[in-house]
Amino acid sequence: MKLRLFVAVAVSTRLDSRIDQLNQQNSSPKFRLTKKENFHLTLFFLGYVEEKLLEKIKSILTKIAKETKPFALSIDRIDLAPPQGAKRMIWVYFDKNEVFTKLAKTVYGALSEFTKEELKWDPIPHVTLARSKKTLKTPDFEKVVLSKESLAVNSLRLYRSQPTRAGSNYTVLAKFLLRKN
Repeated sequence: MKLRLFVAVAVSTRLDSRIDQLNQQNSSPKFRLTKKENFHLTLFFLGYVEEKLLEKIKSILTKIAKETKPFALSIDRIDLAPPQGAKRMIWVYFDKNEVFTKLAKTVYGALSEFTKEELKWDPIPHVTLARSKKTLKTPDFEKVVLSKESLAVNSLRLYRSQPTRAGSNYTVLAKFLLRKN
C-alpha cells in the first residue's frame, strides 16, 4: 500500500491559536479555511511512498533530527500565495531562515530516493491559512499586520496526508526531537 507523506514542522499551540483566530476573522465563501489541527510548515512533500519504506524513512529522519539544533522562525506577514503562479492560497509567511532552508534541503537530499517529487526552489517557511479553487485577489482577504511573533522549532514530524472532498486529513506518524544543544 502507498501512503501520501510529507515532513514538516508543527506549529506551537500558542501560535496556532493566534493564527486560527486570524483565520476565523477573515472567513469567506471564496476560500476554504485550513483546520487548526492541520497547521504546519512543510519541509518536504514526498508524495506517495510504499508503506514498507516507512521504517527506513523514520530512521533517516531520526538521524537528521539528532544532527539539527533547535531554532526559531519569525512571522513576516499574511499574504496571497504562492509567490509564483496563480494566487489560490493565503499563507502566513515567516522570515527567510537559513537553518530552515538547510534543513529542508537536507531532508530532501536524504529522502529523494523514495520519491519522484523535487525541491523546486528554496523553501519558503509558511503556514497555509486557506485555499481557493479560483484565483484570489488582495481584497478577498483582509491585510493583517502581525506582531513579530516567533515559532520555536524543536522537532520534525512525519505526516500522512489523506485527501478528502472537505480537505486533507493529516495524521502524525512520527515525531523527531531536534538535538539538545
